[in-house]
Amino acid sequence: MRIPTSKVWRAFPELDPFPDDQCGNFVRTANRGALRRCAQFLLIFVALVATLAAGWAAAYGVAALTTDSSAPWMQTQERRINTFTLVMIPTVFACGGAGLLVRDWQLRRRVRAVLRDRGACPACRYVLLGLPISTDHRVSCPECGLAVTVDPAMGELSLDERGYARFAVGNRPLPRPSFWTQKRKRIRKRALITLAVLLFGVVPAIVGSYELWLRRQAAAAKRDRIGVEGLREIALSLGLPVGDASRSVHLEIDRVRAALNKAEDTVPNDYIDYGLIYVPYSPGTSYGVDRAKYDEDRARAVAAMQRAKNAGVFVMMDALRDMEAGFVPPDTVQPDGPPFGVSLPAVGSMRQLARVCAARMEAAHQADNTDEFARALETMLALERHSAFQPFVVNAMVAEAINAVAFDRIRAHLGPDAKPTPEWLDAVEAAIARQSRRPPPDFLWKCEEAWTLDSVAWCFSEPSRVRFGRFTPRLRTELGALGFSGAFMPGRLGAYAENRAEVARLFAADAPLAKSPRHLRPPPSGAAPSDLFLLNYLQPRGLHALRARDDGDARRAALAIMLALERFRLATGDYPQKLDELVPSILPEVPNDVFSGKPMAYKRVDPTKDPGGRSYLLYSVGADGADDGGVQQPLEGWYVSPSTLVPGVDFVYNPAPPKKP
Repeated sequence: MRIPTSKVWRAFPELDPFPDDQCGNFVRTANRGALRRCAQFLLIFVALVATLAAGWAAAYGVAALTTDSSAPWMQTQERRINTFTLVMIPTVFACGGAGLLVRDWQLRRRVRAVLRDRGACPACRYVLLGLPISTDHRVSCPECGLAVTVDPAMGELSLDERGYARFAVGNRPLPRPSFWTQKRKRIRKRALITLAVLLFGVVPAIVGSYELWLRRQAAAAKRDRIGVEGLREIALSLGLPVGDASRSVHLEIDRVRAALNKAEDTVPNDYIDYGLIYVPYSPGTSYGVDRAKYDEDRARAVAAMQRAKNAGVFVMMDALRDMEAGFVPPDTVQPDGPPFGVSLPAVGSMRQLARVCAARMEAAHQADNTDEFARALETMLALERHSAFQPFVVNAMVAEAINAVAFDRIRAHLGPDAKPTPEWLDAVEAAIARQSRRPPPDFLWKCEEAWTLDSVAWCFSEPSRVRFGRFTPRLRTELGALGFSGAFMPGRLGAYAENRAEVARLFAADAPLAKSPRHLRPPPSGAAPSDLFLLNYLQPRGLHALRARDDGDARRAALAIMLALERFRLATGDYPQKLDELVPSILPEVPNDVFSGKPMAYKRVDPTKDPGGRSYLLYSVGADGADDGGVQQPLEGWYVSPSTLVPGVDFVYNPAPPKKP
């Protein structure tokens, strides 16, 4: 390995036969040209900056590492600056060395190029430097025999120590070699042909095929959309009423809500909480210790309810009791709009009207008005019935929420202290019986599957909505307008057929659950969650609908038993020791616990020792299926629902009131 110092030409053995002055002339010729000088300066500058940046980073790191937190004198700014400076000193020298190394590297590279282009055989590239020259100024290549003419006027002829003529590279300006050699021209031609084929053949074919596939997929999705008519067919196949009568129910509900809003005479967004009429004040509520605010809001609710009664709103509400409940087609903003963007009819109105009914029940009880109590109860149960027949899980949840409030209002007026009369019990049971019709258990399951498939079809019905997968701007915009935060939703979009197959897989895995009684129902399949982006959006809620129905069925069974217990107490003066004593004089049979398939659990307790003064406990074993002896959950109030899995406790239908703080 040769390491040149001041004479860079000594790095090239080909230049050994020539004296220093001629080699120096050769190097200067190789380094000539303004463009070459600029390139050399740029490379040296880059080397200096890179070396300086590396040295600065190293100096900063060393200064940080040598700062000892246990020694205060090492934490001073002066100490850091000194350490940084000491490390930067060799960096400055390294910058100079890097510049020289880059300069010499570039010069040697250029000299090699000159030797290859000017001092070599044009045919075989054999180096001719130092070979003897004939009298006719020609030098023959010993490799291929090609004779090269030597131009003495250009300095290509030199004499050795013995006076013989030798071939050398002169100091004439070197012509800039053409970049487009024959080989590069061939490569360029092939590259252009390949690029033309890609741009005008392959790429259009791929894009066109993809666009054709998107359009065929969109056509299939449009054909598969069920829309409102598909849901109507599901309802008809299950024997549910569908028609103008069902539509008129929801129109009437909206009309009653409008009349209620007018009677309230409030400013926009001013909410009247009718629940305060039947929910007593407690420091544990959102009011805290602000009893005055609670009293003020309750007085506003009482006044608003009285105005509604005077305006005939109660009469309008009671008309809902006799109206046919059935499937009501949802309203959509546009025919081709997203299924999950429908306007669910009367959902908000039903909830508010149910609160008004509960408040009416409380006011009627205080006035000892059994007829008014029964009318308000039956109207509330009619609202529940109307909501239960709609094809959305949210309607089922609203129906069961109304049922829970109705159950709580009836339960609050049972027991020796409440003194229910036989006439009151007759009115309550008659109201329940008249509003007892419910859709079949698998109604919502089928609707949820159909609606999910329709949502998938809507997504793929327009190529512009899925052209770039989950990152398609139109898809993200439309989903975002509906309140979905798709930026953080995992998964991929996939193809339409793949999404349909995945929906079918998810619903088929748990389809047996929809037709099985709760105590015989197998556990959910635990099917692996989908990695498809759209299904993560939609999140089918079929299991939620089943749980809501289970809770409602359990409450209805418990309420039937509690009403029968009151009849037994009125007839005998005390509650029975066992529920079997209610059969057959009061009940044809003891209703079963939805969660066990066995009669509802019941046991007598001593009222003097019970924290709630109760004479009995009526409870369900709950979702865990284990009878824990009526152990009530330690939390205040009831936990969410009987179907909520809470091991070690039961769901008590006549719980002790929470302890006051």
